Parts: sequence; C-alpha cells; structure tokens
Amino acid sequence: MDHPPRFAFLQPALRVGLPLILLAAMILAIFQQVFKSPMAFDDNLSIIHVRSFKGWMEIWGRDAFDFFRPMKSLFFLLIEESGGGMTRYHWATLAAYYLATCGVFALTLRLSGNAIVAFATGAIWAIAPTGGTVATWASCFNINLAAAAMTFCALSYDVMRSGSGRRTIIPGIMATLFLVLGLLSYETAIATAPLLVLVDAFRDRKIFCKRSMIHYGVIALIVISWLVCRKMIGAPPYRGNNPSLDPAMPLWQLSASAPYFLWTHLLMWLFPSGRLETFGSYLWDRSVPAVILPFCWIFLLGTIFLGVRLWRRAPLFFFGAAWFIVAAFPSGNFIPMRNTPFADYYVPIPSIGLCLMLAAILRAAIQRLRHPGIGRPAMAGAVAILVGISGWRLAQLPVLFDWLEAWEVPPQIMAKTAAARPHQFFAHASVAYELALGPTEKTPETLDLIEANALEAEKDMPDMAIIYTTLGEVARYRGQRDLAIQHYEKALKLRHISYKILLLTRRQLVLCLMEPPNADYEKAHANLLILLRHHEHVEHPGYVLLAATLMREWGKPEEEIKTLEKGLSYHPDNAEIRTALEKARARAAAPSK
Repeated sequence: MDHPPRFAFLQPALRVGLPLILLAAMILAIFQQVFKSPMAFDDNLSIIHVRSFKGWMEIWGRDAFDFFRPMKSLFFLLIEESGGGMTRYHWATLAAYYLATCGVFALTLRLSGNAIVAFATGAIWAIAPTGGTVATWASCFNINLAAAAMTFCALSYDVMRSGSGRRTIIPGIMATLFLVLGLLSYETAIATAPLLVLVDAFRDRKIFCKRSMIHYGVIALIVISWLVCRKMIGAPPYRGNNPSLDPAMPLWQLSASAPYFLWTHLLMWLFPSGRLETFGSYLWDRSVPAVILPFCWIFLLGTIFLGVRLWRRAPLFFFGAAWFIVAAFPSGNFIPMRNTPFADYYVPIPSIGLCLMLAAILRAAIQRLRHPGIGRPAMAGAVAILVGISGWRLAQLPVLFDWLEAWEVPPQIMAKTAAARPHQFFAHASVAYELALGPTEKTPETLDLIEANALEAEKDMPDMAIIYTTLGEVARYRGQRDLAIQHYEKALKLRHISYKILLLTRRQLVLCLMEPPNADYEKAHANLLILLRHHEHVEHPGYVLLAATLMREWGKPEEEIKTLEKGLSYHPDNAEIRTALEKARARAAAPSK
C-alpha cells in the first residue's frame, strides 16, 4: 500500500497560508505610518452623515456624497457605533487593504498556478505607492472592499466554470455574493461583469454557447438590479459638480481626454515619483495640449488590437492588460461621468491587471530557470528579469513612505498634488482652505502661503467660491475687516463645491460682522436667520448659540432667551444650549445695578 509523503497534508496549507502570513507581516511593517494620519477630507462628512442615521436601514440610502454605496455607509456606521476613533478606522481600512492583497494573491495563484509568482504579485500590488492613499484614507475602505470582491468573484467564477454538477453550486453562490458585494461597495465593480467574460476567454471557453449565455444573463440581471436600486434611491448618474473640472467643459472634451487619463494613471503606477496626485484638476488644452490626445487614442486602440491578435500566445499577460483597461473604464470618463480626472485611489483596482501582466513575465522567467537545458544567456536574461522587477518596485518604497508621511498632515497631500502638474486649481484651493479653516497656527508666513495658493487657484477658476472664503479668512486674521466681509459676500454668490462650505462661509461672515468696535448686528442677524433655517444640519446647535450671543451683545436679553428656548425645542438633549439658557435666565432675573 502506497502512503503519501510525510507531512504531505501540510503542503497545500504552506503553499497558501505561508505567503498570506508573509504578506500580512509585510503590510503591517510597511504601513505603520497610517496610524499617525488624522481623519481627512471626506471622512468627517461621512461620519457626520452616519451619526444622523435613525436606524440601520438608512445605509441603503444615499451616502454623504449622494452615491449608492451601502457598504461604505455600513463601515462608517459600525465604527461609530463601536466608539469611533482614528485607530479603529485605520485598522479596519488596513485590514480591507490586506483582504484586497489576498484577493490579488489568490487570483494570481489560480490563473498562474505558481505560489511564488502569486506571492510576488501580491507584494508588488500591496507596496505600490499608488496604494498609499487607499491604505490610509478611511473613505477608501469601500475601494479596498471592491478590489477584494472583484478578485474573489473572478476566482470563484473560474472555479464554478471549471466544475460540473453539484461542484458548481458553492463557487457559483460565492461568485454571486462577491459580485453583489463589489457593486454595493464601489461603482467601478460594474467592470466585474465584462471581466468574467474575459476569464472565460482566458480559459478558452466558448463565449456564445448556451451555458455561457445563461451565466451572462444572470450576471446582467444582477447588474441591472443594482442600477435600478441606484435609480430608486435617487443617486445621480454622474457628478454634476466635480471641483476638479471646469463646469463649462463640454462632455465630448472629457471623453476625448479619457485615454490621456488612462495612460497618466499607468505612468503613476509604473513611475510614481513626482506623479502621485489626489483630486487632480484638468483644463482642456491647458493641462495638456489637445494635439496629444489623438495619439493617446491611437496608442489605446493599437494596444487593444495587439491584445486581440496575440491573446493565444500569452493569455495571462493580455488578460492582465485587458483587466487594466476594462477596470479603468468606469472611472476613466470614457463615458463622461465627470469623475475626477487624476486620482491615485483610482489606480489600485485597474493595477491588478498590471500585476497579472508582471505575473506572466515572472512565471516565464522562473520556468526558463527551471528548464534543464537552459544556456547561460537565457539564464542571465531570466535572472535579469527577476532582479529588475524586484528592484524596480523596491526602489519605489521611499516614494510610498513619503506619501504616507504626507498623509499625516493632509494639506501636504494637496500641496504634492499641486506640484504634480500645472493648472491644479482645486489642489491649490484645497491647500488654502485646509490651512485657513484648520487648526494650523495663523502666522504671517502661513497667511502668505494661504493667500498665494488661493490666488493661484483664482487664475484658472475664478468662479470657485472656496477661494474667496479662504481669502476672507486671511483678511480677517490680518485685521482687514471690510475686505474680509467683501470676500465672504463674494463667495456666497459663486459656485460652491459643497453645501457645508456654503454654510461655513455664511457663518464666518456673521462672526466678522459681529466683531467690535464696528459690529453690524442687523446684517449679522439677517445672515444668521438663513443659517437657523437648517434645523437638521449638524451645526445647527452652534448656530443657535451664536444667535443667542448676538442677541446678548446687541442688548436684547429677551430675544436671547427666546432664541435659546426655540433652539432647545429642536435639540432637547443639547447640554450647551440648556446651560446657556439657564445663564441667560439668571442674568435676566438678576437685579439691575
């Protein structure tokens, strides 16, 4: 009787388990800096949004930015329900990033059949500098979850199609669940549907047979159901007010520029030094000469043509290339959805395909080294490939560390974005806003920096209100009250990138109008009445307290009490309003001296 080799049962576990443990250790070691990063940009708006929930079912509505992303809302809700805090957010986000890395490893192992290649591919994906933002920023949790869902969906689908009978049930259910999970996490996951067809093409399965058509019909039904749900909850089909784009830009110009966006993101992944950017801006024929765009289209169409012609010679390599293009399509403005044109957080999901291309090259090199009759030139070439790819990615670790360090002070992210290319009007405006309204000490040097960035943004986008809000802050800190009021009032008449900033601008105007010795209480009161109409806004209690302060300084104690009483009727559990009301009543009851 033949017996299996000793410890043979450990081989599959070591083949999968050991690489996953090593990937976890690597991520924990390299991404330690993420725990020093504060909540930034979209995070606080999402936190405020979920804190207003009256029940769990509200995750199925629109998120803080009107998108249909239930898993993102659920993530923020769960963290807040468990006590909140930066540490919890960072652990959860990094765990999702590791899960996506596991997905890249598992899919590569399935398609290449080589555990060493799969480990290398997972590591290359995980330590790419373009992954720094999604590993750090809590608002990218859903992107990591979608990346994991897409890879595991493709893997489960391939297992299902390779089996027969009952063996297809469990992987079929898993593929369905992962497809739904991806769609509920991030819109880019819609690319999973065509990617599953490409999996069949990779395996050389018949695309137009009955069995395939049934599977594709189920996939289409799931995607259509998701689209209907988005429509029913009122999620907009496109971003109507993207601050990174000129609102007057015709849609055809955006689509015409899509291949340029694609190749820019490719270069961002291949050679990230000086190219990383978040919320990058784009102006037609200014950010890049329009004459370059036809060549970008020619290069894209030529790549697709070569991929179709040479698919059978290197299926894994061209499957990876197809993944990159297909996964970049939803966010790439080929259909002009007015998505942010340049953003490092768009890169991780399409770059899974780039990693698969490298996996094909690494597998070929390893197979060449294992060939018994290999000659010295062939061996040298194979070793050069392995060393070159390893050195290329490891040499970029300082870029990743620099980007992670920048996330410790979020305005630095926007400053680096502003330096990545010309005409970065939104990055300049964001730097100015974060420094002006954030906790940064307002030294003369800081005020000069804020003003310089705001004026730089004004050159390209003079109708962006945030510019004048920040200029108003600069003037206020410099003691130029009348100039500050002019800037705030101008900002109120212009285009705002969010309702929050519109309300904040009016609040800052009120504060400026109330400053002695030339306080204009009547004008301040008129603006406060507008703020007080927003009863459901998270800042409404603050508006009530500000209105009470105005009435007290204006010499109207009875109106102060009425304001606080009405505010308490809206916010009966607010301790600050209750305390202020008690003090106001005590002052009114005290005998006059």
